[in-house]
Amino acid sequence: MKRDFYDILDIPENASPTWIVRAYQKRLLAVEQDGSLKAKKRVTALAEINEAYRVLVDADLRVAYDAEILQKREAANGPSPVTSWLRIALLVLLPLGAVATYLYFEQQAKARVQQEQAEQTAESQRQNAQRQKIEIERQAMIERDRLERAKADQDRIESQRQANEDEMRNKRFVAGPTLEQIARDKATAEAAERSRQAQEEVDRRKSQAELERQKRFLREAGQR
Repeated sequence: MKRDFYDILDIPENASPTWIVRAYQKRLLAVEQDGSLKAKKRVTALAEINEAYRVLVDADLRVAYDAEILQKREAANGPSPVTSWLRIALLVLLPLGAVATYLYFEQQAKARVQQEQAEQTAESQRQNAQRQKIEIERQAMIERDRLERAKADQDRIESQRQANEDEMRNKRFVAGPTLEQIARDKATAEAAERSRQAQEEVDRRKSQAELERQKRFLREAGQR
């Protein structure tokens, strides 16, 4: 005769699904660690444990199995009002318990999903903030490089202008330039000066526009 599944797992007939899982794991571990069992007996024991767990952990199979146990007991002992009431109670309460257990585990699963989503959202926000910080630092570096290049260009223009003036003074001193040449040199110098001033104004406006863009970007990043 097949052994009782509740006896195999060493649990009462009103054990909850969580209790069944723990008892199943405990029995498996006990059989696997029992060095006195031979291979054939170990395989048989594991098969019984797995079959008992498969039936009892499934709500529908468990209801059918409990009904079968009741029928066998009634056939052996004869029907009684108490047994009938117990059978009715089992048939009613076991499905309700299975539903309650399912709802509980479903609620726990939803809570875990919500927690994981919250953690993913926080991680995404942290990564976005890090990317914004890196972008701001990159833009600041670009602006520094641009200002340094503008200053280098300005120094080069000033050096060229000074060299031109020195060259013009040397020419006047050596060759004694005519009034026409002096006027032409003056016009050239004034044109060069106007060009330099215009270029400086353009550079200044570009730098100011770029700084305004950086300030606007920083404000928008801070509002986010």
